[in-house]
Amino acid sequence: MSKTASKILSLVLVLVMAAALLSACGGSAGPEGTYGIKSMDYGDTTLDYDTLKSFAALAGVDIADLFRLELQADGKALLIADGDESEGTYTVSGNTVSFTFDGETLDAQLDGNTLTMEEDGAKMVFEKK
Repeated sequence: MSKTASKILSLVLVLVMAAALLSACGGSAGPEGTYGIKSMDYGDTTLDYDTLKSFAALAGVDIADLFRLELQADGKALLIADGDESEGTYTVSGNTVSFTFDGETLDAQLDGNTLTMEEDGAKMVFEKK
């Protein structure tokens, strides 16, 4: 093999290895981030984002201060629901995100940038910001 062919082969191998390393680092994005409320269902009542935002405005507060979910990369979670804050943790298994707040576990479904929590007949849908 000539020196030129050897250099080209070496360069190609370096580029292939670099591409493999970059794609391994990229991976799919995890659920970490801040989620805002998208909708809420309770019984036969569905409140969409605009309705919830209007209710918040009538109360003189920002919708993000009433309903927000924050997921940190270290597995910590903050849930603000109706203005009440709960700190906890979360783990991810496939499309299920399991939260633990105050010793109780709640599973949510992750679908792209949407996270859906259901408990006691209420459903909250959050969307990643």
